[in-house]
Amino acid sequence: MSNHPPEENRPPIDHSTALGHLEGDRELLREIHAVFLEEAPRQFRQLQAALANEDRERSARHAHTLKGMAGQIGAFLLEKACRHLEATLLNETGDPDPESIRQLARLLEQVLAELTSSENAPL
Repeated sequence: MSNHPPEENRPPIDHSTALGHLEGDRELLREIHAVFLEEAPRQFRQLQAALANEDRERSARHAHTLKGMAGQIGAFLLEKACRHLEATLLNETGDPDPESIRQLARLLEQVLAELTSSENAPL
């Protein structure tokens, strides 16, 4: 049985798990959060542009990058959405579902909002 709550009850970011992966280094986690706040929106814009240009390879690369960034900060629902999109893009037979891209955007917004609201709060 998993130690994680069901997905619908999971917070946008699992800070304790992310901190555990960093052996409790709060300063490093703050630095990773700062990088995420700066880079994730740019990666998502580049993903959207690549999707608009029907560039599957570039789209998959941006989805992969976002997936890794999300995993580093404990944004596991966002990571899962990115993983799904990346797999779809790497599978040559299917097109990304517009709703899954909208869901990814919503999850990214939630993560960014949580990071912004907790930017000065202790972890």
